[in-house]
Amino acid sequence: MRDRVNNLFKKGIKKIIKSFGLVGSSMLSYKQTNLFEATKFYNTKIQTVVDDAKKYQGQQLETVRPKEELGDFRIVTSPLDSLGNVLIKTELDGTKKFYRGIPFDKVVQFKDLYSCGVLQALSEAGYVVKIHSTNLYTKEYPLIVEMEALCCVPPNCWSFSMIKESAINMLVINAVLKVFGYTLQDGHALNMAFQQNKPIFFDLGSFVKNPDELFVEEYIDNYLYTLLMLHFKDSFFAKHYICGYERRNLPLPVRLACSIEAKTMRKIFFRHHTRHSSREYNKVLQKTFVQKELKPEYVEVLFSKYPSFESAWKNYSCELFQQEPSKRFTRFIELMGQFSSDAKSCLDLAGNSGYVSSLLGKTGRYKSLINVDYDENAIEYGRQHLVNEGIDFYLLDFMLPWGSIDSIAPALASDIVLVLAVTHHLILTQGYNIRAIFSIIAMYSKKYVYIEFCPLGMYSTDNPNVPAVPDWYTEEWFEENFKKQFALLHKEVLSSVRINGVDKNHRVLFVGQKMADIPHCCTATTN
Repeated sequence: MRDRVNNLFKKGIKKIIKSFGLVGSSMLSYKQTNLFEATKFYNTKIQTVVDDAKKYQGQQLETVRPKEELGDFRIVTSPLDSLGNVLIKTELDGTKKFYRGIPFDKVVQFKDLYSCGVLQALSEAGYVVKIHSTNLYTKEYPLIVEMEALCCVPPNCWSFSMIKESAINMLVINAVLKVFGYTLQDGHALNMAFQQNKPIFFDLGSFVKNPDELFVEEYIDNYLYTLLMLHFKDSFFAKHYICGYERRNLPLPVRLACSIEAKTMRKIFFRHHTRHSSREYNKVLQKTFVQKELKPEYVEVLFSKYPSFESAWKNYSCELFQQEPSKRFTRFIELMGQFSSDAKSCLDLAGNSGYVSSLLGKTGRYKSLINVDYDENAIEYGRQHLVNEGIDFYLLDFMLPWGSIDSIAPALASDIVLVLAVTHHLILTQGYNIRAIFSIIAMYSKKYVYIEFCPLGMYSTDNPNVPAVPDWYTEEWFEENFKKQFALLHKEVLSSVRINGVDKNHRVLFVGQKMADIPHCCTATTN
């Protein structure tokens, strides 16, 4: 009976391995010079922050007078936080401010951390969220510091390179902290956010004077095994695994089942990597996963190979980056300046590699530019080619994002939302209801929307044949439903095509404003 169970288990493992595409993968390897260069690079980074921290040593947190009570706020962190709580206060204009409230018994601990200089140095280097002293207090928190507001999108909406960069940053932070007698308490990815395409750590309550055994275990479990699973092929399981911290909230039977599944998957992927790796690669693999020697250079060389897989839209906008903007995009940028000049943030839904966000960045109008798409190849291309343009990228299907749209949409919400050349795919190919599409788009917008309608449906300039569209799929039908969700500020044909000697509308732009934000004198214009 035992042999039969073992045989069934082995067959099941083989099926899992095959389903993940792990059979016949090429051997993993790296050059020894790569490890040497990575070691030198990260040692220099760490030493630079350590030297900067010494400049701040002895600095005291500035006391601002007179004192003022914070007023209404809500707590958003766990009561187990070792350094107070994160507080959110909503101002009269709707903006949210983030604070860390330090209770009486933690004030000395926080001031000690601040006076050693490591917090300031990590903040200046861009590794840790910036903080500022305030004159605020409450009965529970005699010391309150303001924290920079970040867009916190869960890690299952990150691409492979984002997870890797976040993992490396966390090890750099921990290495710096160790020099000053501190370590990180938490090794999960939920304490990281991305700001202008770079990872930033925001949980100051994770800085503790304890051994880092718990950090090491959690880091390997959450970060490294996720990267291991993603290394060959995009994995549905891995996208959930990176948020493993959330499993703590599940009922015990479900949590135990997830734990058994996770252990099995970890063994499968680790065994595959050890069997399909060079001798040098295996040495680093063993040092990291078995000996638990965590170094940023090890993560760099272990996961230097980007997972290769095909996707439908990976090359969609690559050529656009090499060309001058077309009349369509030039006019589009002009209209944004005309109808939403007060906007400071913009979110491009299904924006592929971020071409439009790149054009908007050159105008200098926006403090925040976010590009989301469900094609990981497109996201990775944008991150690599627009690395210094301050654009944030996220990997998600905005209609059906990982997790709950009720939490993700507010995190990404921007003054302007762009939905360009997308709705015809949602309506004609994926079968979404137009009311549902507009309703979901509205969840991502704080004020304005720019949505394109494609009257020719799935027509492409690469294909001379014009596919038929349903009788109900008309510009009038689109406008009627648009007005049920938004006030129409402007409508304009951005591009047309000549088919059989007749000019036909190809891209029609609808500019709208959310109903709650509409002034009574607002009127629509049409070109």
